[in-house]
Amino acid sequence: MGTTRVTQQMLVDRTLRNLNRLDLRILRLQEQLSTGLRVNRPSDDALATRRAINARAQIAKSEQFLANISNMAPFLTSSETAVFSAVNILQRMQELTLQGANGTNAQEQRIQIAVELNELLESMFVQANSKSGDRFLFGGTHTLNPPFVAARDAQGEITAVAYAGNSLNFQVEVSQGVLVNANVTGAEVFMS
Repeated sequence: MGTTRVTQQMLVDRTLRNLNRLDLRILRLQEQLSTGLRVNRPSDDALATRRAINARAQIAKSEQFLANISNMAPFLTSSETAVFSAVNILQRMQELTLQGANGTNAQEQRIQIAVELNELLESMFVQANSKSGDRFLFGGTHTLNPPFVAARDAQGEITAVAYAGNSLNFQVEVSQGVLVNANVTGAEVFMS
């Protein structure tokens, strides 16, 4: 077998290579320490880089879902308020209708009941055409125009109401592949 002669130059070269390798390692560790990141470039750790990219993409999706929910919250809150107001109006209308159907009311009382019913009908019309921001709540996907249009007599009292919206709902994605209706149509709430 042959023997390898170790020269002084070989020892110096090996020592310099080791020092350079250690310097690079120290520089990498200092960079990690100063940035607070274990991976500063894809070449540092390809697998960790891929995981970080996937995590960032998932965070961005989650932030978008949260933004979708936050953007719809005022719309849904306004819809809920309008529906509760409409229910209260309907309950009062029912009370007045039963009271008016009673044969013991004098003409003046029936006139007062009719006046209040007309006011309640106007209030119901206002609730049916409620808005959140610049969008009408109950027009289906037609949110830029009032969903209900009233025909009025010479005194300005409502004689008929027509639905001008559509029966389509718009949906919002709140989780991966999970879509929820973000509205109810005026036909569902006021005409069913």
